[in-house]
Formats: sequence, structure tokens, C-alpha cells
Amino acid sequence: LINAVIAAESGGDPNAVSEAGAVGLMQILPSTAADPGYGVSALSGSKQEIVVQLLDPETNKRLGTSYLNAMLNRYGGNTELALAAYNAGPGKADKVADSEEPLASFAAVFGQESKETLPYVSKVLGNV
Repeated sequence: LINAVIAAESGGDPNAVSEAGAVGLMQILPSTAADPGYGVSALSGSKQEIVVQLLDPETNKRLGTSYLNAMLNRYGGNTELALAAYNAGPGKADKVADSEEPLASFAAVFGQESKETLPYVSKVLGNV
């Protein structure tokens, strides 16, 4: 699963930086790295220092793996919902977590944003 996330997020490029500012193999935002929550250990330092840390493949993969594991635990092992949370944020996933079909609900609730998240979930799961 981690390798599929890396392939979808960065294509395996440890130096990848997205337009939104996500960094490294698992495309982690510096703000998430500084305060990931959910029992995941944060990176410390200035934003620039955190970016440098996220460019280290081992650090990026460790943090991304811990965060994805926290999402899997948060959503009771529901991989689709955990991936949606990884991509769009747990706040959005929380809004649909109790529905019978969370991804269909995600599409209905988040419309345009779901056009990035739902293909992302399919892409990752297609590479597992």
C-alpha cells in the first residue's frame, strides 16, 4: 500500500514538490508534518527546516506511513476512506465516514474536490 501511495503521490521522486506545497515521496504538507495529530510524531523546526527533512526519503516515508496507518486506524481499516483522508484531509473523510457508501457520499458532498480524491483512491488501490 505504501509503495502504491508513493507511486500515486510522487511517482517515486523524493524531490517532488506539488503546486500545493506537498513535499517528497509521500507528498506531505509541511503544516501536516509539523502537526500531524492522531498520535503521529511531528517534525520540528522552521517551515524550511521541515521541508528539508521531508526531502529525506526515509523521513518522508516514515512520517507518511505513520500518518496513513493512523488514518487506517481512525476509519476502522477502511482503506478507501483512509486514502481519501490522506488525500483530502480527515476532516472531509469524517463527514462521510458513517455513511453506507462513504466514497459515493464523498462525491455527493464534495463535488468538484472529489474529482481529484476519488481517482486518487482508485489509482492507489489499482497498484496494490
